[in-house]
Amino acid sequence: MRVAEGANVRTIAGRYELDELLGQGAFGQVWRARDRRFRQRHVAVKVLKPEHLRSARTVAYFWRECEALAALQHPNVVAASDRGPERIDDLADALARGEAPDVFLVMEYIPGGNLSRWLARHRTEGNTTDPAAVGRLFAQVCAGVAAAHALAPPAGPVIHRDLKCDNVLVFDAGDGPVARITDFGIARLGERPDTASVNAVLGTLTYMSPEQLAGDAARVGTWSDVFSLGVMLVEMLTFARNWRGTLWSLTPAAERSGVHVALIEARSDVHDAVWTVALRCLDPDPAKRFRDAGELRRALPVEWRAPGVAATLRTDTNVTARIEQSTLSQVTGSHTVSERVRASTGARVAVAGALLVAASLALALGVRRRASRDVKRVQAALVSVRPVIADAGAVLAVRCPTPERAARIRETEARERTTPAPGAEEDYRAACECGDRVACGRWGELAFKREANGTRERARPLLQRGCDANDPRACAYLGTFAFPERTPEGDARAARYFGVGCDGGVLEGCLGLDALWTRQGDARRAGEARRRACSLGHAASCQGSRRR
Repeated sequence: MRVAEGANVRTIAGRYELDELLGQGAFGQVWRARDRRFRQRHVAVKVLKPEHLRSARTVAYFWRECEALAALQHPNVVAASDRGPERIDDLADALARGEAPDVFLVMEYIPGGNLSRWLARHRTEGNTTDPAAVGRLFAQVCAGVAAAHALAPPAGPVIHRDLKCDNVLVFDAGDGPVARITDFGIARLGERPDTASVNAVLGTLTYMSPEQLAGDAARVGTWSDVFSLGVMLVEMLTFARNWRGTLWSLTPAAERSGVHVALIEARSDVHDAVWTVALRCLDPDPAKRFRDAGELRRALPVEWRAPGVAATLRTDTNVTARIEQSTLSQVTGSHTVSERVRASTGARVAVAGALLVAASLALALGVRRRASRDVKRVQAALVSVRPVIADAGAVLAVRCPTPERAARIRETEARERTTPAPGAEEDYRAACECGDRVACGRWGELAFKREANGTRERARPLLQRGCDANDPRACAYLGTFAFPERTPEGDARAARYFGVGCDGGVLEGCLGLDALWTRQGDARRAGEARRRACSLGHAASCQGSRRR
C-alpha cells in the first residue's frame, strides 16, 4: 500500500519518511521509507504498533530483534542501521509522561520479495525448481543461520525460532539470487532460555520442531532451527510443507523409510544425498539431527542433481526421452571433465555413455518395460563407451584431491599466508572444481592479487563462492568490489564483507573497514577498525591509532 501523493507523510525519528506498507503482522508493520539524510536511499522500517507499547513482553521481543541484528554482520543476514528509542528505559520514561513514542528498527531495503514468492514464481513458470539452484540458495540460508548459531556469548548463540520461507528475502544480485535471513522477533539470545517464553509455543506451526510444538523451551536449541531448515529444504524441492497432511513435527519415526522413498519418487532428478540430509534435519530426536546450521551446511552435497537424470516433475513416464536428453556432464558430475572427454572422443561416444548410465538408472528405478526396449542400443554402445568412462575416471582422479593431495593443499594454505607457494593456484583450482568452496575463495584471492585492476572482475565469482562458504578471507577481498561504488547500497555491502573478514582476523577486512568509515566521517568506527588492524600486526595502523 503506497501513501497517496499529497497526503501527509509519516516521518519516524525526524528522518525516515514512510511511503509504502510492505507488510504487517499482529505486533508491527514494515514500511519502505526514504532516508532524508540520503535522499536516494530507501530503507525498510519495522514499527511496533501503538497498542503494544505497554506490553512488556512484546517490547522485549522487539528489542531482542534489534540486539540480534546489531550483533550479526553477515552477507546472508539482513543488515540493521538504526533503532529507536536509543534505550529501552527511554520508552518507559516517555510512557510515564503520557507520550506514545515510535519504537522502530531500520534495516536495508531489499526489493524482490521473499523465498515463498520465489517458489511460487517457479511453480507457476515450470512446476518445478532446479536442484542446483535450490542448492545454491539453501547453502546461503544455512550460512546466514550458521553465523547466528556461531555468535559468541553473551549475545550468542542466536536461535531464530521462526525460520520459514516467508522470513528469507531473495533478490537478484546480477549473478544469481541472494538470500538474506530476516525477522529475528522471537529469537533467543545466549544459552539461557528467556523467561518470557517458558512453556510458550513460539514459531510458525508448519515449520516447528517437536520440542517447540511441545512448548519445551529448555530443549529448544540450535538443532530446533535445523529442523525448520529441513522443512524449508523439502518445500523448496517439492512445494510441500507437510507429510501427507501431517505436520513434519508429528510424523511418526516409523514412517521415515516411506518418506524417503516418496521423496525420491517425487523428485527422481534430485540426488539421494540431498534427501538423506533433509531427513536427518527432520529427525524427531534432537540428538540425531545436525547440531547446528554450520554442521548442516558442511554436510550439504556438492552435487544436487541425480547423475544421469534429466529434470522431472513427479513421474518417470518417458524413459527414452530422458535417456536422449542426458549428457556426459551429468554422468561425471563435472562440466569441465565432460568437455575434455567430448573434445578427445567426440560427441557420439559421449551420448552413448549417457545412454548407458541413464538406462541403468531407469532399470534401478523399476521402469523396466520401457527401459528394456533400449537394451540392444545399450549393448551396442557399451563397446564404444568403455574408453570414455576410463578417460573420465582418469581425469577425475587427477583433478579431485586424494588424501595426499588434500594434505598438500593444507600445506599450501599455510605457506600462502606469507607468499604464494609454487603450485598453489593449481591446487586451489583443482579443489574448487571438485566442490570445495573455500578453495574457490583462495583461488579467487590469488587471481585477484595477480590480475591488474582492469581484469580483476574474473576473480569476483570465485570470491563470492568462498564468501558464501563463510570464508573471511574471500569476504574481505570481495568487499573491494563494493567499496568503489560510493553508493549507500555499495557501502552497506562493503561493510558486511569487510566486517566478516575483519571478524575472522583478516587484515585486509579491517583495513577496508578503516577506509570505509573514514570516507563516511565515522571516526569512532574507523578508530576501532584501525585498532583491530594494529592488533593483527599492521604497523601503520598502530601509528595512526597513537596519533589519534
